[in-house]
Amino acid sequence: MTDIVHIANALPGLGKTESFINSLSGDEKVVYASRTKSLNKEVYDRLKKTSLHIVRLDGDSVTGWVRGAVELALLEEMEHTEGVALIITQATLTTIDPEFLEGWSVVVDEVPVVGIAEDYERGEARWKDTFNHLIDVCPESGKATIKDGQKREVVYRYEESLSENVSSPETSIFKALLSDSADVRVFIKKKGTREVYRTEITDSEDYASVIRNAQDFHVMGNSVEKTLFFEYILSQGFRVIVSPFQPANKNLVYDPTYILMFEGDRYSKTMALKKEDGTQAISLEEDTLLGKSLTKCLEYANQFDTYPTLVQGHDWIKGFPFDRYGALHIPPICNGINEWRDHSVSCHLFTGNPVTTKQPQYNLMFEMLGVDKDKGYSVKRHEECIERGVQGMGRTNLRMWEEQVKPTYHIVPTEKIARQLAEEWGVDNPKMDRTCITKLELPKQTEERNTLKARAIQLRKEGMTIRQIAEELGVGKSSISRWLKQAA
Repeated sequence: MTDIVHIANALPGLGKTESFINSLSGDEKVVYASRTKSLNKEVYDRLKKTSLHIVRLDGDSVTGWVRGAVELALLEEMEHTEGVALIITQATLTTIDPEFLEGWSVVVDEVPVVGIAEDYERGEARWKDTFNHLIDVCPESGKATIKDGQKREVVYRYEESLSENVSSPETSIFKALLSDSADVRVFIKKKGTREVYRTEITDSEDYASVIRNAQDFHVMGNSVEKTLFFEYILSQGFRVIVSPFQPANKNLVYDPTYILMFEGDRYSKTMALKKEDGTQAISLEEDTLLGKSLTKCLEYANQFDTYPTLVQGHDWIKGFPFDRYGALHIPPICNGINEWRDHSVSCHLFTGNPVTTKQPQYNLMFEMLGVDKDKGYSVKRHEECIERGVQGMGRTNLRMWEEQVKPTYHIVPTEKIARQLAEEWGVDNPKMDRTCITKLELPKQTEERNTLKARAIQLRKEGMTIRQIAEELGVGKSSISRWLKQAA
């Protein structure tokens, strides 16, 4: 039983996992949980070289219900006198009864997801075929619950979807319906002439019970103090100390170069998907503002590497023909994927404020976690923009640190995002390549607002209060406060 969280905080490639493996003496009882089955396999192969008895239990190694196999292994392996390492996924860790963890050290590789705010869309026919006979939906609130007498069928369908070893929206929806804490809502939306069923899932993962029942608990990740997980453990009263698995710092052979796409700091989904005729695209197309800029940057970047440029971003970039321009679309969350370390060019298309479209879900999620709303939004913005970019950059040869064999180049929307990424990598004076920069023609109203913002920031530096600045510029105090926060 513990009230302490041990944190190993380090950038991609510095050797957090290696430090953990090297720290093992051979008589421990350890549960290792990563985000991906591919990382589980890699760690399994490395741990086989130690004196520990290794058991891997995930969807690739277990036929049937993984949770049951893990709980049984926790009981049986505890009786053995020799050291044991159970390798599972983070998704499994929070489904098992936490009391089974008593006496085990738990090591979580990459910062775990504690808050869930997901949404899925399905066509009318598919939705009704899968869910209509299983759930009731309140017509006023959209809240979904399992029909009387149908829980056993939902359990069966959930376990069946798990055994197929393919993650799907149906799996997530069945899991949420069976959860005591999840809020599941279903709304019908019109898309042209057809109806689409949109399911919103808001939930929290009970890591507090996992931590309290473990003998000791470790998290290995980057910028852990800027994550929702960190705010959550503080709200739950846990103490934080440095993990013995903390790796040593290293130096980069080559500082990364940032290829800027747009002049200024203005970058949003609305701006990115605008076409020349003023219409708005639904997803990224070649004739959108972002599509044209991306095409130019990818063609320019091809001179720096024979390997494809790694491109990551929100779901709405998926339809772009990346392969046409020598690029490879990679997942937005790519922690633990180590197969691209020979690549030297990456591209990161995340917007700086990605959470606003899910505000009601996020508000509920923060309430479930006991996290202050302002702090919650702050860390989610960092997680969903800057940290994802850091992890994407960390898939390239940059992750080799002192063993780098070539410089790396990273396409980013704005200089502000570039400087935030550089700060995470510990580079004070980042290299900016402005060859492909696109100048934006801002509406007059936007130009005037930007002038006022710049003046407000300058007045603040000169020592004026928010009230004084508001009076000086003839702008509301809330606007001044917001501008100063954005500039911080």
